[in-house]
Amino acid sequence: MTKKFTLKTAAILFAFLLVLFFGMRYFRYSSAARTSVSSPVSPIVIETDHVKELSPHHHAPGDSVSDDWHHTTVYSPVYTAPRDLYISQIRFEYFNAPSSTVHHTSFADVSSDNTTCPNMDHWNELFSWASDRMFNNVIGFPKGYALKIKKGTPLQLYLMVHNPEPPLGEGGDYHDVYTRISLTETSEDPKTIHLVKPHLLHLDDEGCVWKKPDRSDSLIFTVPPESPKYVYSGKGKTDAASSFQFKKAGTVLDLTGHLHPWQGGQNVTVYRNDEAIHVFKSGLSEAVPYWYVLPVSKELYHVNAGDRIWISAEYDNPYKVHVRGAMGMAGFYYTEDQ
Repeated sequence: MTKKFTLKTAAILFAFLLVLFFGMRYFRYSSAARTSVSSPVSPIVIETDHVKELSPHHHAPGDSVSDDWHHTTVYSPVYTAPRDLYISQIRFEYFNAPSSTVHHTSFADVSSDNTTCPNMDHWNELFSWASDRMFNNVIGFPKGYALKIKKGTPLQLYLMVHNPEPPLGEGGDYHDVYTRISLTETSEDPKTIHLVKPHLLHLDDEGCVWKKPDRSDSLIFTVPPESPKYVYSGKGKTDAASSFQFKKAGTVLDLTGHLHPWQGGQNVTVYRNDEAIHVFKSGLSEAVPYWYVLPVSKELYHVNAGDRIWISAEYDNPYKVHVRGAMGMAGFYYTEDQ
């Protein structure tokens, strides 16, 4: 009786230890899965529809890219975030045409309204890109920072292309043109991450006004004839579209500028209150024809509660006609101190 009882007890004890061991492993795994994003997760890839034919067109000084014959727009299918996404890197790729043909591309949450133009419904931009950012096609946040996209958020990628003939562009016929982005999730614990928020400042003739269904005539302004060193800042520090006031102290990172050098754009200046903190000066690439580059500022800018960031743009217009469709922008991400 004693031998049988001992063997049976040993077997029960061994089974209990197995259950306890694997149970603890499952608890650790499930707990980690709830609190962090697993690093082996593959990047999320979102791709626009393809432009079958991108033919060149003449572009006169008085023309604007918003004119119907000067541009083509395509969108991606809507992608729904399958879980809370903590994005540490965004990679942008463009296929089958020179980078100079990218007018701009935007990636947006289509369930929320724009933070700069509230009347731009269902288009809250998470980033915006243009040809002058293509020399560095990756947004990478510092360690400990990430962009959060909530589970169930519908996302869409938008691309606008144009193909001016020389001397403004390379010209040529291009086929099957499209773009894609890859979103990489951080492997860090979300509880330890500083969440970044995106914001895009822009200058326009009339604040957040457009008439075209594809909004290609939005976020632009006009440069008067024969105007060297023309500086435009909208309503300056009080302009709702080209300025932003911080409610809390925080940090501005990945500050990026945009303008149209091929229309006479010289620079975009970013101000913090009355101080110019950065000047984006456009330069023509020595390696690639018709390609202007505008280096990104990798500085971290501290802001106090109540500080205001705003912008101005400088253009040269030697022509006797208005230059329409000029752009002056600055995009950035920011965090708020806890």
